[in-house]
Amino acid sequence: MEEITVSNGESESASSVSSQRAVVTLASGSLIGLSGRLFGRFFLLLYQVLLASWLGSEQYGLFSLGWTALQLSLYMGPVGIQNAVIRFATPFWKKDQAAFRRVLQQSLGLAILGSLFSGGLLFLVSPFLALFFRKPELQIVWQGVAIALFFSGVLRVLTAMTRVTAQVGYSVWLEDILLPLSMAVLAFLLMGVWKGGLIGALLSAVGGYLLMVVAAVFVVSSLFPGMFTPISWERRLFRSLAAFSMPSSMAALFTLLIQWFPRLILGYFRPATEVGLYQAAFQIASLPALVLAATGPVFTPLIARLIQEKAFQEANEIYRITTKWTLYAGIPLVITMAFFAGETLQLFFGKEYVKAAPLLWLLLIAQLINMATGGVIPLHLMGGHQKRISYIAALSFGMTFLLSVVWTYWWGLLGAAMATAFGIVALNLIGLFSIRQLGGYWPFDARSWKGGLASLIVLLVTFAVRNIFPGVPLTVFVSLILNFVLFIAVQVIGGLDIEERYLLEKIRKRLGFQQ
Repeated sequence: MEEITVSNGESESASSVSSQRAVVTLASGSLIGLSGRLFGRFFLLLYQVLLASWLGSEQYGLFSLGWTALQLSLYMGPVGIQNAVIRFATPFWKKDQAAFRRVLQQSLGLAILGSLFSGGLLFLVSPFLALFFRKPELQIVWQGVAIALFFSGVLRVLTAMTRVTAQVGYSVWLEDILLPLSMAVLAFLLMGVWKGGLIGALLSAVGGYLLMVVAAVFVVSSLFPGMFTPISWERRLFRSLAAFSMPSSMAALFTLLIQWFPRLILGYFRPATEVGLYQAAFQIASLPALVLAATGPVFTPLIARLIQEKAFQEANEIYRITTKWTLYAGIPLVITMAFFAGETLQLFFGKEYVKAAPLLWLLLIAQLINMATGGVIPLHLMGGHQKRISYIAALSFGMTFLLSVVWTYWWGLLGAAMATAFGIVALNLIGLFSIRQLGGYWPFDARSWKGGLASLIVLLVTFAVRNIFPGVPLTVFVSLILNFVLFIAVQVIGGLDIEERYLLEKIRKRLGFQQ
């Protein structure tokens, strides 16, 4: 049987998880995740456009404050609990149904309690928040957000349960596609037809989450029959879930703050127009990271299962494959946007945003390192090192906090982008060397030379195209397509790795092309 070599030089048969079922699961799950996120972004944009057009700038601004708070609040608890579901339920799936059901039930119970507490607290303090912001209308906004916060916390834990199987389709449909779509439909009915104004906008958000919670309960019940059958609970399990969830949530929160805090400091020191330039550059630079985000829902349960089974070589191989595929999909896009930074910004946001090109270069470098280090946070979490990664995230945020204040004060817009890039790079590089020290994980091996060579060729070709055809319409799109073709061609000429050949063979058989 054909052999592959993992990073430590030992051999593993092609029947291993990295070259058979896990490869197909990883590839299909990542493709589903990426497609779902793209569709979801479209429906979410549609939802926001509907709200902006029917609310007007003032009321839409009020809603946006509440929406931002809702997105930030999701990192205060549900993220930790949903990771805990995968961490603790995976070892029992298909092995111990009673223990598996107990983990799911107690995780859901913890999510309900946590969401009730956070949502209830926000509801109660909403009058004081409205008074603080000197906007009385914000009270109803915060109260609507509080109700949505409860349902959103429950939804995220329910969808995490479906990912224990390493099948991401259910969570993609529920969270990424149907949630924003249902919100858009409800906005049309409640605001376009009913003329509900701000109340209608809030009801559309609450209603969307409520509908998805109902759908998620049905899906979980179908996937795991008997899931809601009463079973004895264990106090020790509650303590374990809570002990895991808190540092996991903190890691997610600090990671988010690394990206958000510099723009708040920028808004304090500089005019709003510069904040707009920064936001435009950051949104464009985040596009390649969608590929990495798409692999997370399938990568995390796969890694959790392999680590629980002490299959560390296979876990490292999955880590390497995931990182490699992320870079293969992201590098051509990063290089194209870097060489055509001004054109890309103008295409998406208009001519006045071209001056944000230097910011885009800095942020693209940070996102490239983010992709190159891969899933260092899930590796820490699923390996039981949640406290260490929370400390690393806190340290990275602390440095970002200080640098964003100093650099933004000194250099304004460029300083804020530098601080953000530094924070992203610090988190990922420290996390990379940490996970290497803990478990010997490393995303590169001797086979990585093909990716490096392909990157160099794409870099040189893009440089040539940029200088030979300056200012020619559609050059950005032509260059992007050419870069992907060249990148793939180098891999084929250099020889596909066993996982790519195995995947192509599965696709060929699925299409009916038998030898």
